[in-house]
Amino acid sequence: MSQKFDSSSTPTISVIMPVYNTGNILNDTVNSILTQTFKNFELILIDDGSTDNSGNLCDQFASKDSRIVVIHKKNGGICDARNVGLNAAKGEYIAFCDHDDIYKELYLDKMFSAAETSKADVVKCCYSSVIIEEDNVKSQVDHVYEHNYLDSVSLRENYLSLKINNLYGVIWNSLYKKKCILDNHIFFDTLYRYGQEDMDFSDRLIFFVKDIAIISDILYVHYVRHGYSTSSQYKLEVLDSLCNKIVKLNDNCKKLNIPINKLSNDYVFLFMFYLVTAVSYSYGLNVNREYISNFVFEKFMNEKYKLWPANFSFFSFLLSKHGGFKIRFIYLIFYCFLGKRSINLMINVIGIFKKVR
Repeated sequence: MSQKFDSSSTPTISVIMPVYNTGNILNDTVNSILTQTFKNFELILIDDGSTDNSGNLCDQFASKDSRIVVIHKKNGGICDARNVGLNAAKGEYIAFCDHDDIYKELYLDKMFSAAETSKADVVKCCYSSVIIEEDNVKSQVDHVYEHNYLDSVSLRENYLSLKINNLYGVIWNSLYKKKCILDNHIFFDTLYRYGQEDMDFSDRLIFFVKDIAIISDILYVHYVRHGYSTSSQYKLEVLDSLCNKIVKLNDNCKKLNIPINKLSNDYVFLFMFYLVTAVSYSYGLNVNREYISNFVFEKFMNEKYKLWPANFSFFSFLLSKHGGFKIRFIYLIFYCFLGKRSINLMINVIGIFKKVR
């Protein structure tokens, strides 16, 4: 669907990209969007108070391509920047891109084609996660999913498996009907400044999404640069948001009428995945998603540790009611489920308290 761009026309797609102190990495990201085979889009670059040369780079790009809109603003965080982009967007559809990731050449083309064919509120594509350490590629994982269309019923039936595959929660592998977002007043929560904001956004939007189309092609490359992105820096706010994911998992299952007893394996896996992620983060362990997934499968998804969803619902309630004591309840959860057999793990978990005192 290669097409020519008419600068006088209203863009079909608005691509929203917050920019903050990205440096020259921004060049590859922006170029990956400008060279899309689909041409009728606007790229909204929101310079979120950068203190390096990133703002000037945005202006230089805009001077060379009329599809680029640059907004300079005081630093307010990634959520505030995305909200500014949403309010400025002119397109019928909304796409997002992180300032250090890559759109593959057919990203917009295939996403728009699927949106027009399916008429779905949201289109998702598969993607690759690339872990970068000291400018070297440490690992790469492809996130794929077998379904190609989910209506409102099947979306709820597959909600947990979508989260396990990390396909639903992230936003940059998505094309949204702008109407679905704005008519329901779904914006990014500015309290999230250090990651997890996309999961929160997606979990609030799902109540208004009638259907999702999924493209099996890997069209997006997401880079995790340890020590660079906000989600890789230790903050108590991150730990709190990780705890909140446990609470929201339980709450959303109830609101969506998801039968967790029938889907107990998926539910237990996600609960333990979020829990182990929080513990490893608080203990300062630099481990990736795939390592934690394997750890949870090996340690908890078997008959030796038979874990019951009802227990998790109870502890989700405790976590939601005891603000500053959330970390102590994580300790309690591990003790109750694993008992004396895992005293060594308990000793490690005590490291949490060293981090939050």
